[in-house]
Amino acid sequence: MDEIQNAVFLKRPKLRELYEKEKDTLLVSYLSDGLNKNRQVSRIFIDIFKDEVQKIFKDNSLLEKIEDYFSKTNYISTVDHHGILSHPSFFQAHLVQALANEKKDLKIIPVLSSGSISLDNHTFPRGLIFQCQKGERRVALVGARHRNECVLGTRLSSKENIEISLSRIKKDMPLSVFNILSRVIFKNISEKSFSSYASLTNRVLFSSLPNFGNLDLVMIPHEKISARIILESKDIQDLFFRDDFILKYEIEYKNIVGAHSSDGLHGTFLFWRMFDGRREKIQYIDGLLKNNDASFSIKYSRENILPLLSLGEIIPCMAVSYTLLGNFGLSLGGGFNQIDYLSTIYTAGTEVFPSFYFELENIMGGDFIYTGVKNSQNIFPASYLDILKNFSTNNVEDFVKNVERVTLGDAVFGVLRDAYYTDTKKIILINHAPPIIFQ
Repeated sequence: MDEIQNAVFLKRPKLRELYEKEKDTLLVSYLSDGLNKNRQVSRIFIDIFKDEVQKIFKDNSLLEKIEDYFSKTNYISTVDHHGILSHPSFFQAHLVQALANEKKDLKIIPVLSSGSISLDNHTFPRGLIFQCQKGERRVALVGARHRNECVLGTRLSSKENIEISLSRIKKDMPLSVFNILSRVIFKNISEKSFSSYASLTNRVLFSSLPNFGNLDLVMIPHEKISARIILESKDIQDLFFRDDFILKYEIEYKNIVGAHSSDGLHGTFLFWRMFDGRREKIQYIDGLLKNNDASFSIKYSRENILPLLSLGEIIPCMAVSYTLLGNFGLSLGGGFNQIDYLSTIYTAGTEVFPSFYFELENIMGGDFIYTGVKNSQNIFPASYLDILKNFSTNNVEDFVKNVERVTLGDAVFGVLRDAYYTDTKKIILINHAPPIIFQ
């Protein structure tokens, strides 16, 4: 186990630093401290965020909660992949964040998730996962033939196909839980955009948890927000389309996670191209933005970029999004990777955008695993459905008390398997029991 821990920390010195400094701090206290407001959040961001929320949820009560939230804190989670609420290290982060937010009398849990993630990602954004006597089971809400598409580019499966997926797992969970799941999944079935469906459904899934129904989980893809910022702020446009911008960006953001690599093999340059449901890598070659086969090729200019951005045919890459969000006063709480690479994004941002200001808090907002479910002889990280299933037979108040005793060290230690898989693509079983285990 020490060998795996050292391998993970070797690539993430800031994660090691955080772990060594805060490992004995209660996780709820750590996240609650992260909500202390350090900067004023830009009115531009708040108005755009509220507008995107209203487009999807059509609920004025959320707008009041958003105003209240950002009057008290500038923290926002960026830990999740936009998709159905399920993956253990994301969901468990939202769960403990809810407890921290309650302590600050905050009524929402806002999340800027990654919408450009591929549907075949190992976190399974296209559906729900859970453990049963048969092993791991999955409920897909987007068909396997769309697995090469990305969340922002795909559509929800038909009601008939989703009914088939649900029928296959009906006997693998308590009927009361199956009925909750069916009700929630079909509540917004008329929504064709999978991205919007996921936002709507996740709010209902989270509110269906006993003791957590008084908080709203509000997930919006960060790419939608950053695209709107570029489109609606003339000051930002003047910076993005000045004569020396493209060359400075190429140099300063090279080989940064979420941007582009020097060999053109990894990441993308400034934007992803959205085509046929998929995201396509863009490279900057001979003064042009091109995809791999040059079927897409344009000169970088205000006249070319803004219409494509408006139509959603290109979306900002993660490095561009986080640069804009950091400048607009937000403290971003990411996972075990972001805590290291966010500082490199901000360093590049100060070079490319001299007028931008960043305050790096280095808050780890997720990739936490502190609850497991025992299946046969093994213990697996507990997903949303695993915890909902166990809430039907276990005392929820006791669970909350146990979560409040979890330390940051416990939660980070539990996710080392995921971090090791990210680095090596090797799946390993760690003989480590999280503090909370459901039988």
